[in-house]
Amino acid sequence: MKLQIKLSKEEAQAFKNFTEMVKPPEIPEDDFLKGIFKIGVETMEMKLMEAVQQHAQENDIDLDKLAEETESVEETQDEVQDSKTV
Repeated sequence: MKLQIKLSKEEAQAFKNFTEMVKPPEIPEDDFLKGIFKIGVETMEMKLMEAVQQHAQENDIDLDKLAEETESVEETQDEVQDSKTV
């Protein structure tokens, strides 16, 4: 998959400066960029999970029970879909 990100002139220059400062010379630029992207995705995932957990805690939501209910609904939807394809 190819991913393109449109940056302003200033953002592009800032990213180029950042890359030149922190990228080890032995690591290819593509690998470095993939690593930066992966770390960013993992960081966002952690922040989202923390926000969901805090919201659940503040609103007295049982996430385990909600997950079980969601699983049950998904299983039912799968069964309905399977019966339609037969």
